[in-house]
Amino acid sequence: KPLYSNWHKEYSLPWIGIVNFYSSMPQLYDPLFYAYLAEAIALLLIAYFSFYVFFKIRKSYGLYLFLNFLLLTSTSFVMSTPRYSLILFPIFIALGQIKSYFLLALVSSIFLLSLIFFTILYTLGRWAF
Repeated sequence: KPLYSNWHKEYSLPWIGIVNFYSSMPQLYDPLFYAYLAEAIALLLIAYFSFYVFFKIRKSYGLYLFLNFLLLTSTSFVMSTPRYSLILFPIFIALGQIKSYFLLALVSSIFLLSLIFFTILYTLGRWAF
């Protein structure tokens, strides 16, 4: 076992971690599926916000997001992406620029429902992140 291996993770190329993640995704009826879905959505959002922030807000912040995206995916298995994305402050800057009340209410509702759902999973003793 290599010295840099923890939780069955090793350093690897970014696409290897993403491929391993998607190939091990559970079936829809498995409660763990929703945790995997949250991971996948977080990966897609970080990738989206990397480009959005780079072109619309500030290039250095976009580069910061992109390099963190590479760091998060440069393991043999992508794990805990929503938790790690909490330190990516340019995402919050981009979300703070939402002008549409409908879109703001939609994003806030999705975040609130996700919080409730994963809190329930956690209190039931399930893996949430």
